[in-house]
Amino acid sequence: MVQAQLQPSSSQVFSALRLECQFRLILFQGVAIYYMAPKWPFAVTTLLTVDSDPPVVVTMTSPSSVNPGGPNTVSQVLWGRTGLSNTEHTIVMSLVPGDEFVLVDALMYDALSAPPLVY
Repeated sequence: MVQAQLQPSSSQVFSALRLECQFRLILFQGVAIYYMAPKWPFAVTTLLTVDSDPPVVVTMTSPSSVNPGGPNTVSQVLWGRTGLSNTEHTIVMSLVPGDEFVLVDALMYDALSAPPLVY
């Protein structure tokens, strides 16, 4: 099994996408995908959809207020979808109504073989 991953931040730095079109679409080939982000001391959510599955709201709110101005935890897997066929899939990260940002630190996916490199 091949695992592809962006390096999540260990220094509690995060990526916030202010989206003009309210979503970000990413294609991947694999059998599982995982969403990683830190937890926050205030309400933070992101809406995730894989292929034609129903959307899932991922909540990144932590009840503790260790760091009121930033994240309370380092990046961790907060959501995952396994059991996918080893074909191309689409994950859409979009705004939950009323939110301003889609937050993500890393996406990690598992594949049965490495996809071919395109030059």
